[in-house]
Amino acid sequence: MPESTVARPDKMHPGTLELQARFGTTELGARVARSVQPRLDAREMELIRNQEWFFWATADETGRPDCSFRSGPRGFVKVLDECTLAFEDYDGNGAFMSLGNLLVNPSVALLFVDFERAKRLRVGGTAEVLDGAAAAAVWPGAKRVVRIHVTHTHANCPRHVPYLVKGMVPTTLPARINCWVRKNLGRSATVRRIYDWMQEHL
Repeated sequence: MPESTVARPDKMHPGTLELQARFGTTELGARVARSVQPRLDAREMELIRNQEWFFWATADETGRPDCSFRSGPRGFVKVLDECTLAFEDYDGNGAFMSLGNLLVNPSVALLFVDFERAKRLRVGGTAEVLDGAAAAAVWPGAKRVVRIHVTHTHANCPRHVPYLVKGMVPTTLPARINCWVRKNLGRSATVRRIYDWMQEHL
């Protein structure tokens, strides 16, 4: 795999260092740099296993960035080892913006946030898209799998993480229908048409 070009606190560029000097945070920046690790530790692996969502950034071959959101049941991100993560790519809008970027620029940055315990974890590395037998070998039954080779991690300051907990299961009929439609979007064209109608009229 090519080397990751994701920005990392232990390899700060002149612009970052200039602002640290300007605003008096050089010592803090150095402390963050020392916190960077080349692999996941036990606590970080456990945090990832318990997450139901994460945010990730990719970029095309010219460096134009894109940010996306992924979610699923707990355990939807597999920790294969201290330097490897994998998740199944669920059917979405079919545009393949993020996965398409990986084919021309494998560098990725992931942000895991535990809103209940005020924990943030940044993970940088490179990623590849697997399909067919290669995907099934990592995740039986999956059509596509993204495998991430971790190059560095560091915990982020929890100071401004809002306290959020999962809400109750919707009980009203419209809310339950809306949740079912969103959950089953990728299963048929009919469900997709229902969703499109709801977005336009409700």
